[in-house]
Parts: sequence; structure tokens; C-alpha cells
Amino acid sequence: LTKIVVSGTISITNTITVPAGKGIVILGADENAQINRADGFAGDLFAVNGALYMAKKDATETESAGTLSVDGSVGDSTQVAGSLIHVAAGAKFSMTTGIKLINNTTSASGAAVFNEGGIVQITGGTITGNKSEQGGGIYTHDEDITINGGNITGNTATYGGGG
Repeated sequence: LTKIVVSGTISITNTITVPAGKGIVILGADENAQINRADGFAGDLFAVNGALYMAKKDATETESAGTLSVDGSVGDSTQVAGSLIHVAAGAKFSMTTGIKLINNTTSASGAAVFNEGGIVQITGGTITGNKSEQGGGIYTHDEDITINGGNITGNTATYGGGG
């Protein structure tokens, strides 16, 4: 697994693809770690064909715990057509306490998480403020997901559940 520790704010201008057979762990370095959708970018933030794990960084004796927000909002008139996390068939996505998937308004299904047949595990964190045609928070296509914690609230969908 490749470990990425995010500090400050990173703006995404193109989809980050996790290839099949590869895995990435993304941690927030502190309480201000954020990944944002750049103005003008309309696609998926993450396309997961392998494994993507988002987790809080544990506190140490000298550092506080880190959190991570993934924010899909745009400041311009971009019409977003992608999810925050797009999980392909056979891929895996997992999120834990300290992760927030927020503010994505899209014409795609699953504003925060779109699962096309992969494994999705949520053991904590927050999914809120997302809007889409189907599955404002999470949309899954013929697959079960595992939710053992966290908050999925304040999401809306034109058709189907908002969460």
C-alpha cells in the first residue's frame, strides 16, 4: 500500500485513479487536512479500481490526531458529473472515523460514493451535504455495502434515497 498524508488543502483538477492491484491509504496530517474539487473540474475525484482506504491519523505523544475532509463543492458554475469516490467492480473503498465526504452536487448517481460492484466498508466518518439524481450520499449497483458506524445525513436525491 502507498500511504499519502495530506496537510493543508489540496485541489484536485483531474481524476485520481487507483489502478487494479494497487492500494492507497490517505490520512489527514492534522485537523485542517482537506481535498477539494478545483473549480472547472467536473469528473470523479477518485476512480477506484484497486483499493482506497481513508482513515484518521492517530494521535501521538507530540501530535494531535489528523482528520480529512473531501469536499466536492465548486465556486464557479461548473456542472459536476462525477462522484467523490467511484468504486469499480472488484475494487474496495473503506473509510473510518475522522473522514468527511461533503458538499458534492452532481448529475451522477452517488454524489459521495458510487459503487459499481465493489466492496464498500464504512466504519465511521461523515457523509453529508451531497446531492444527486440517485443516492445523494451513497449509490450502490447490485452490491451490498457494510456500514458499522458513522453518520450519513443531510444528503438529497431527485430519485431514490438521499441518506
